This record gives sequence, C-alpha cells and structure tokens, in this order.
Amino acid sequence: MNKLAAFLSVFAFLLVAGTAQAQENRLSSTINGTDWMATAQVEKLAFVEGIKYAIAIEFEIEKVRQKENKPSIISPFEQTWVKKFSNYTTSQIVHEIDKFYKESPERLNVSLGRALWYEILNPQK
Repeated sequence: MNKLAAFLSVFAFLLVAGTAQAQENRLSSTINGTDWMATAQVEKLAFVEGIKYAIAIEFEIEKVRQKENKPSIISPFEQTWVKKFSNYTTSQIVHEIDKFYKESPERLNVSLGRALWYEILNPQK
C-alpha cells in the first residue's frame, strides 16, 4: 500500500470514528468550548483534519473556476484559515483552539465557529 493510500485509509477511519463520537458529543455547529475541551484528542484532530480537507477541496475547485473565468468561491474564512494555518500541523491547530479556551475560561460558552473566526483567525487584526 503506498503512502497516500495508507494516509487516506487512516484519515477515513479517523473521520468516521470521530464523526460517530462527535455526534454523540454534539460536535456540530453548536459545539462550544465546554464541548470542545471535553472531546478526545483523536476526535479534535479528525475534526480539524476534516476542515483542512474541505478547504483543500474548495481550493482545487477554485483552480478550475479561475481557468473558466468564474467568480471566486473561496470564503473569507477559508482565505484567512490558509493564511494563518498554512505552516501549522493539525496538532498545532488543535493546540491553538485548546489554548484559546484554556486562556479564556469565561468564554467556554462561545461556539467553536465563533471562536475560530473572531478570536483565533481574527481577520480584524
């Protein structure tokens, strides 16, 4: 089995395992810091890997759209994610999210999406 096939197999397993457990733990658009901090590391890694994979797909689609002179579909979130995290490992991204919630325990009620956009990626700065 080549490296890519092995990676994809492991990724698919983690994503499926993470998704099943995530559903049980309410890992969805309503996940907040309390939920995130109670989530197992492997599930956090699978969740972030899923975000990275979805963004990578969007950028591949964007290449085709540019060749066809179609408007961009890359969102500000995706642009900012790539700008900030392009040299980060998945573990480092998870660490950044953990760090935000650990350093701001009063913000544990803030949704993960809001924390990522307004606090971690912080496009306003």
